[in-house]
Amino acid sequence: MTVSMILFWGAVIFGIMALVRYFGRSGQLAAAPPQSAESAPSPERLLAERFARGDQPANGRARPPAGTSTR
Repeated sequence: MTVSMILFWGAVIFGIMALVRYFGRSGQLAAAPPQSAESAPSPERLLAERFARGDQPANGRARPPAGTSTR
């Protein structure tokens, strides 16, 4: 009897949480503006802009040219 009571209240809590998430998520979808493919720059364009600015990698070290050994 104890196990069935725990399972019952677990199902009730799970159901309430599922309803809150469902209704909370549906409100966010309507408020989010649609994104078009033109608004986001391509990865190639991002790299070209970073190269033009002379940005360094996050760790501050330049990478060796391709095909060279790091030893």
